[in-house]
Amino acid sequence: MGTVSKMRAPQPQTASDTVWLSPRDVCDMLPGVTLEVLKARRKRRQDPPFYKPTGDSGNVVLYDRDDVLAWVKGSRVQTHGDAA
Repeated sequence: MGTVSKMRAPQPQTASDTVWLSPRDVCDMLPGVTLEVLKARRKRRQDPPFYKPTGDSGNVVLYDRDDVLAWVKGSRVQTHGDAA
């Protein structure tokens, strides 16, 4: 009997290649962000930006990893100890 290996999404070959994330991938990447939070944000058309390659009525939702990281980094809160 042969072994079965899990299929993994292809990794980017160059810095310009897009890394696509599922909503679950985003939740796994960001502590405290849930599928429900992402769904509510999509419904209100709030960041992070998302893609629906199967159309508005389709079930496939994808996020560009760079967009997700930019969304998080854009939410940084300035504290008194931060240098300006």
